Amino acid sequence: MSEWPDALDDEVLAGLRAGFDASDPPPPFLDDLVVLALGSARLDAEVARLVDDAAVAPGARASTRVRTLRFEGGGTTVLLSVAEGPTGARRVDGWLVPAAAAGVALHGPAGTVTVDADASGRFSFEGVPAGAAQLVVQGPSGVVVTTAVQL
Repeated sequence: MSEWPDALDDEVLAGLRAGFDASDPPPPFLDDLVVLALGSARLDAEVARLVDDAAVAPGARASTRVRTLRFEGGGTTVLLSVAEGPTGARRVDGWLVPAAAAGVALHGPAGTVTVDADASGRFSFEGVPAGAAQLVVQGPSGVVVTTAVQL
């Protein structure tokens, strides 16, 4: 009986790998999403999952593409409006429901940026580059981490 894998097995597996890579390659931003998920993992945090993602194309009244995202988890809803500017940078406006003052950190391609949500739960980030991003909300009811998304 021969050792497994032998040279023929290696050749067959390499062919299968090449076929899968050609027909169903991983998305180019997958590495960034994995790094975000592992790098900002908090054992004490509730995970807010993406439950709605809608894009609105530019029209007669708007010159920028706007995307709305809704995350829910841990008794908190995080609403985001992401507007793409002419340079490709994004403006992210967010709201926490229920409304509360909280610290909000955006982990993204340019590192981590932190802002404070006001008492009505509103916050914003300017000049966010395109790429994978994740929010960490530290509020009165605990820590909520959104799943990572491509902005």
